[in-house]
Amino acid sequence: MPYLGSTPNASFSSRTKQDFTANGSTTAFTLSSAVASPNDIEVFVGNVRQEPTDAYTVNGTTLTMSEAPATGLNFYVVFKGVEENSVVPADGTISNAKLADASVSTAKLADDSVTGAKIENNPTIAGTLGVTGGLKVGTIKEATGTNTAINIDSTGFASGLMVSAGRQSLASLNGYTWTGIPSTAKKIIVVYRLFFTQASQQTKTTLLRIGSNADAGNGIVTSGYESISSYMGGGSYGTESDTTGFFSYYWGTGTQNQTGKFELTYLDGNGWICSGLAHCTEVSSTATNTIVQHTGYRTLSGALDRVEIKIKDGTTLYSANSEAVLYYEG
Repeated sequence: MPYLGSTPNASFSSRTKQDFTANGSTTAFTLSSAVASPNDIEVFVGNVRQEPTDAYTVNGTTLTMSEAPATGLNFYVVFKGVEENSVVPADGTISNAKLADASVSTAKLADDSVTGAKIENNPTIAGTLGVTGGLKVGTIKEATGTNTAINIDSTGFASGLMVSAGRQSLASLNGYTWTGIPSTAKKIIVVYRLFFTQASQQTKTTLLRIGSNADAGNGIVTSGYESISSYMGGGSYGTESDTTGFFSYYWGTGTQNQTGKFELTYLDGNGWICSGLAHCTEVSSTATNTIVQHTGYRTLSGALDRVEIKIKDGTTLYSANSEAVLYYEG
């Protein structure tokens, strides 16, 4: 309909409800608003509507019940003639339908005004979700939303992802130790490219050792390994064992160029299985190509948190261009 002057703001109205506590003896109660007639309110006792005049009477702000409501009953009054009118919607009155039909548009919402509690559980977002601040995520599901793809724990470790602990140059070092490996890691891979001069067979073999903060000394275990390595090349083959670490055995002497990997897989408790392959070129020997396989087992005193790669004799240094990378995943 037409208006003189400015169009009035749309208003939202809601009836006022007042709750009372029944004790089985009180019959007179004070209303929050005065009413002129028993018909101006609806009285409910035990969620049953009462008949005006017969079950109750009113006088201004005094509500008098013909019988005292029993203790524990749900007892309340709805004011029919007292409505709260406001241009501000009453609490709990804005539904998805109101948003959908633009009764309350997004333009009317102030920035940062909607809390997480007011967002639908498991919402579906069409298009691309952009995040400019920090995104806190504990679990990432695959496309169907049914199966967990990635779990992120309190340390920030993401299971299901292969994480690099960093490329390490071994030049002029006898070895290197990676520390801080999370206890949730269940697979660890060390890939390497090594150059050094081997003066005698096996004494300068490359070792991989594991450890924990529960093991003695610097935490790296140096004995008790069940480790076997087999080699084939240059017209020769053989198998050797070692207890000081998981090892790749190279039977020749001279300058070594070794490329390969150690792969550690969690078994149970604090036990780990190691396996891997390597290729060795002995630059100054007639056995120019050797293929090496290695495997083994070791149990630690605590959860694995460090891995060491080194030359067994403890003194020989890796030459230039020697490097290794450690990866881990849950």
